[in-house]
Amino acid sequence: MKAPGATAMSVLLLLLLLLLSLPVPLAAISVFDVIRLSEERYGDEEIIRLIRTTDSRFFLSAEDTIQLRKEGVTEEVIREMLSRPAPKQEGQPPSSEGPAKPSLPPGATRGTGGVPTGGRPGPLFSASSLKQTDAGHALAAVTLGGMDVLTVRDRDGFPSSLARAKAVAGTLNGLAVRPTGRFAVHVAGPETRVAFEASDGPATDVLTVTPSDVTGYRAAAGRPVSAATLASLWASLLNGYWGTMVVGKR
Repeated sequence: MKAPGATAMSVLLLLLLLLLSLPVPLAAISVFDVIRLSEERYGDEEIIRLIRTTDSRFFLSAEDTIQLRKEGVTEEVIREMLSRPAPKQEGQPPSSEGPAKPSLPPGATRGTGGVPTGGRPGPLFSASSLKQTDAGHALAAVTLGGMDVLTVRDRDGFPSSLARAKAVAGTLNGLAVRPTGRFAVHVAGPETRVAFEASDGPATDVLTVTPSDVTGYRAAAGRPVSAATLASLWASLLNGYWGTMVVGKR
């Protein structure tokens, strides 16, 4: 059953955000995403359609399924997740030797309401290189709690895309000290930026959308992507993860 105000357009927007945010091989959603969609009262059919569309796989233990029920995920969605097991990694013990490894992000703990949050000591955000390339551009990811949050496809004046991702992660870690605010799109002349608008201070630029970023996302998505669309996507993703895993962290 859809929540009041959850329209077909909002579902399509959600699909667009999740499918465009990462290259195709990385577009699968996580247990965290399923919990968040359930909390936002998206219908079972919508969540299951998203799981199937992204060909998402899950490694769930008995403890995980109990926790999912506590978080409000329905039996129908849990059955769909159980029917799509992630392949076992080399060196992983058989299920008879103990409970399966949960598929929550590495090092994650549960904050208010049991939502996974970045409870591991150290910086919340980090960066990693990705093996894929789009339109000849090397990819790097800004990660949070083991999850890829943003994918950058251009150096933008840095020595590499990885160096750029590290700079973005550093900016986000600095903002996390006083996290109250929101991410928004700022347009200044020919440049389109994502900035953090603090509730008690000036806005801080996080990253600029470059033509190479737009070209890479357009190639990955196979559909028109503009700088404004990409900036809105990045701002929406950051606001979603920020509200749950930074502001809402324990």
